[in-house]
Amino acid sequence: GGKDVFLGTFLYEYSRRHPEYSVSLLLRLAKEYEATLEKCCATDDPPTCYAHVFDEFKPLVEEPHNLVKTNCELFEKLGEYGFQNALLVRYTKKVPQVSTPTLVGVSRSLGKVGSKCCTHPESERLSCAEDYLSVVLNRLCVLHEKTPVSERVTKCCTESLVNRRPCFSALQVDGTYVPKEFSAETFTFHADLCTLPEAEKQIKKQSALVELLKHKPKATDEQLKTVMGDFGSFVDKRCAAEDKEACFAEEGPKLVATTQAALA
Repeated sequence: GGKDVFLGTFLYEYSRRHPEYSVSLLLRLAKEYEATLEKCCATDDPPTCYAHVFDEFKPLVEEPHNLVKTNCELFEKLGEYGFQNALLVRYTKKVPQVSTPTLVGVSRSLGKVGSKCCTHPESERLSCAEDYLSVVLNRLCVLHEKTPVSERVTKCCTESLVNRRPCFSALQVDGTYVPKEFSAETFTFHADLCTLPEAEKQIKKQSALVELLKHKPKATDEQLKTVMGDFGSFVDKRCAAEDKEACFAEEGPKLVATTQAALA
């Protein structure tokens, strides 16, 4: 009824004034506006109460702004592959129960936000980034719904569509997670790796990174850097050898041993 028209008008006017806001941010603000008005109408002095409605908007607007700023800076510093890896570490620590292919796929997609949106002028960055991230997280939710493994993912996916992205962003390291046993098999590689296209090579390395974190969730960035560096040079050296497969078979166990030592 009247309330919907009123909120619709607010949304229309507000989005006209703020073309730089993402759709999801505008909806979050409309929700906050509605909640504030309902609260104020129940008081003795509604006008005084809702004189402050726009103060409630500040943290809601600042959160995505800061998120986009820090992540675009990170992207500019690390490049796409490095940025994807940073996200991979972040998200594996948040929801380590999710399958490795899903974590790699989602983090690679999230990492593309850098080249997709960070190159835009400041005024277009926010809506580009937030609306793109919403699409990627939506895909995570659809995949997770088929085989639910994490209560935290279910919670962020089901609670509120407009707050889905902030919900995932706010997740901290999952303290309840029981680390996976170390499996040498996971870190054993073969000569077929040498002929893979670049993107698939990256996926192999990124899958190993996720598996490392599932085994050692408390690994520091320094430790991970060391291991991933060892790992990259290991693959390059083996792939340059005459008898690649023999080289992988021979040196592989050493890599597994140094990996375990680096994470001890």
